[in-house]
Amino acid sequence: MSWIRNEEASKLYDSSIEKFEAGKTEEAIEDLDKAILLNPKHVGLFNARGICYAKLNRFKEALEDFDKVIELKPDAPWAYLDRGRTLVFSYDPDNPNHEDLKQAIEDLNKAVNGMPDNYEPWWFIGAAKMRCEGYTEYQAISDLSEAIELNPECSGALFERAGCFYKIRDFASSLEDYKAALKISEGSAESHLYCGACRVEVEKDYAGAIDDFTRAIQKRPDYGDAYAKRGHAYVNIERYRNAIKDFDEALKFPLSFPAQTLSARGIAKSKLNDLEGAIEDYSAAMELKPDEAWLYENRGSLFAQSRKPESAMADFDRAIELAPRTSRPYMMRGMLKNQLKDYIGAKKDLEKALSISPDSIDILNYLGKAYYYLRDFARSREVTLRILRIDPDCEWAKEALQLINTQEAKFKEK
Repeated sequence: MSWIRNEEASKLYDSSIEKFEAGKTEEAIEDLDKAILLNPKHVGLFNARGICYAKLNRFKEALEDFDKVIELKPDAPWAYLDRGRTLVFSYDPDNPNHEDLKQAIEDLNKAVNGMPDNYEPWWFIGAAKMRCEGYTEYQAISDLSEAIELNPECSGALFERAGCFYKIRDFASSLEDYKAALKISEGSAESHLYCGACRVEVEKDYAGAIDDFTRAIQKRPDYGDAYAKRGHAYVNIERYRNAIKDFDEALKFPLSFPAQTLSARGIAKSKLNDLEGAIEDYSAAMELKPDEAWLYENRGSLFAQSRKPESAMADFDRAIELAPRTSRPYMMRGMLKNQLKDYIGAKKDLEKALSISPDSIDILNYLGKAYYYLRDFARSREVTLRILRIDPDCEWAKEALQLINTQEAKFKEK
């Protein structure tokens, strides 16, 4: 009678394969349940059911089946591949289980030893190391590169390696991998997002990046970061109304960097002369990031443009408190003091800024103006000549030098 039972189990197995390939995974599992009752020591039945469970993200049941496969056939490398791969798939970034990832790496190394020419174990070892504590992106890149060498058409490994390169800020290599992967398969919303970000970093290809961010949004209409990234791209090509629409949409959803999104919307509004709206956005960003000097610098600049010098001065003072070793807040406060005709105060701030950034043409320019209005023509000339040593073709510096010489001569005549 056992051969009859085996024959029936075999028919159920074949039926389950047909149903699985037709997308009827639950029905395939039902057939495999019946087949396993008929032949409870058939390795292939447990393996097939484990694959079905994994397809449905029922990882606990899948792992139980793969454990049974390894119990029945402990020398089968493909069994370790299936269990290791499932442990990687079951990874939850919100509740990471690093012990499972370490087990996956151990399983997949066994698979590599038994199947040295198979690219999949290398791919999933790299994916596990990318997520597991105790490993670096460089180690993951090494394993993923092995997978890609064995199968250059493995888009999954290319996407994973692109993500590793992105994390170590090797944007050129990341973009190369994303482009290669997207030629092979469509990719996830995240893949399009990071591909677009790399286009901006490496190529300044804002149009291409906007296309990538749009694809990410099409895949995930609630993807706040994609709206925010596309908004930034629109700002760079001066399409400020489009940018504001995207920032408005981004702020409806969870964001990685909400303060930056608010400040970027503020920049877009300021470009459209909505200074009050821009100030409101910077103020909202400050509620999220109260100790970021650059927010105070930028809002101070908006206050200055709005002819609110006291508010602007207060913001520049706060920026200096937060970042006393950076030149920009001193420069901006010095610029404002120049506008308010406090040339002595401006000179002090701008000299401090120059001590921090001695080759800044902007600081030299504003300091030269402060000296000029204080009738210290010698020092004004000196800093203007420094600008020309840095940039010999700077036409406005040449014009400033002529003005200094002319005014000095007139002053001496008087």
